[in-house]
Amino acid sequence: DNYSLLAIRGDLEEAGIDYDADDISTDVVDDAHMKILIGAMAVNGWSACEGDADGAFHQGTPSRETFVDLPWLPNHKPKKGYLWQIMTCVYGKVEAAARFNDKLVKAQKDAGLTLGRLSKAVYMKHSEGGSKLGQVCSTHIDDMVMFDTSGSDTKAEQAVREVGKGVVLKEASIRKLQFILGRSVHYLK
Repeated sequence: DNYSLLAIRGDLEEAGIDYDADDISTDVVDDAHMKILIGAMAVNGWSACEGDADGAFHQGTPSRETFVDLPWLPNHKPKKGYLWQIMTCVYGKVEAAARFNDKLVKAQKDAGLTLGRLSKAVYMKHSEGGSKLGQVCSTHIDDMVMFDTSGSDTKAEQAVREVGKGVVLKEASIRKLQFILGRSVHYLK
């Protein structure tokens, strides 16, 4: 996990130079839409599988070239006049979440999912003719829940892994719906 030791002081980044100020946010499924999907799952016998991205904010690529002074490392004094170029987003970078979201959206589209009308963070996959809903994927930054309308746990897990081909998921996080369900039910009170 050494990559997580490097962080950028986002408060020192400048809009228009280090990032595009109009492109730093990410769409997330809100609790109301998540509850609608969980309700549909309960009523219709759908299955659900969740997954969590591994080092999500490190998976995106900065929209602009980013250079930083060499950090002070244990037993290593940085050389004056040398800079590091940041090739992937790191924690603290203002646009890190948005760049991960770009990668996640592409992974969902590559898996055959299309943006649904429910929310900008809900993607759907229909049957060949488009008449039957097959899967629904909701995302909340680096958390993903895949609902499979056939009720097959195996198909739901396979669909998560299909999206996971485009983003790195924590293997231990790919499981039947647990965490997101707990978070959503907590807010019902």
